[in-house]
Amino acid sequence: TGDSVVRINLWSAPRCASTSLMYSFAQRTDTKVSDEPLYGHYLTNIDPTAFRPYREEVLAAQNCDGDAVVRELMLGPCEKKVLFMKNMAKFYSKLNEPFLAATKNIILIRHPLQVLASWSSTLGVENTKIEDVGLREQLELIEAIEAGGGKAIVVSNEDLVQRPEGTLRAVCRQVGIEFEARMLKWKRGGIPEDGLWARYWYHVTHASTGFEAGLRSPASNRPSSLPGEVVAEAGKGEEEYRALLGRRVRPEAVLPDPRNAHILVHVNGKLVPREEAKVSVFD
Repeated sequence: TGDSVVRINLWSAPRCASTSLMYSFAQRTDTKVSDEPLYGHYLTNIDPTAFRPYREEVLAAQNCDGDAVVRELMLGPCEKKVLFMKNMAKFYSKLNEPFLAATKNIILIRHPLQVLASWSSTLGVENTKIEDVGLREQLELIEAIEAGGGKAIVVSNEDLVQRPEGTLRAVCRQVGIEFEARMLKWKRGGIPEDGLWARYWYHVTHASTGFEAGLRSPASNRPSSLPGEVVAEAGKGEEEYRALLGRRVRPEAVLPDPRNAHILVHVNGKLVPREEAKVSVFD
């Protein structure tokens, strides 16, 4: 693109903490966020029969030409240092404009059983299928990113919710920006950048002020509490999910005093960096 903007694409499974991650980046003063700018492209060019109660609103509000969205938004002018774009992974298909090499790409994953349990509670079991998770597209994205010489940053939803600071620090390091503590908290309620579908999907995030326990999977999402059809659909994605999970970025250690990151530890008569300070059970 010829500029210094750090362009970040989030490619998420649905029903993850993707909205919370968008809110997290929105707290940064150097960042502009965009909420699912390819939704119109998806409803027009990828799955034109997909049921969404707000379908016509999206088609009227968004540019449904995905390649135009890539040129004008993803690779277009940005007045901020960082541009963060939240996308569902399944929106990636049928884009002809090459752009992945010009963006940092985060792949946010969650176990398909948890995704489809939440999905079915909003759109109904009859509208729930493994394709809704986007596992195939996430693997395709990784292949395309790596083919272009880039690196996909795979993040586990569980890590993000349970260890938010360590995970955000790891993500920021991977995309080449400084972590800011303000990313951990936001005001209750929505943000101006919310998509028009927020009233259907964002209730939990609107009630939150950070990556807190309320975002974790409830007991009602256990297999024994779910319709058999949902459990069966989720099982179809287990192998692909495990392949993605094996690539995940590990959260960084969060130290009470950041100065301890560079401390030297005395081990067997030598001073070594803390990350190399290991002893054997035989020592």
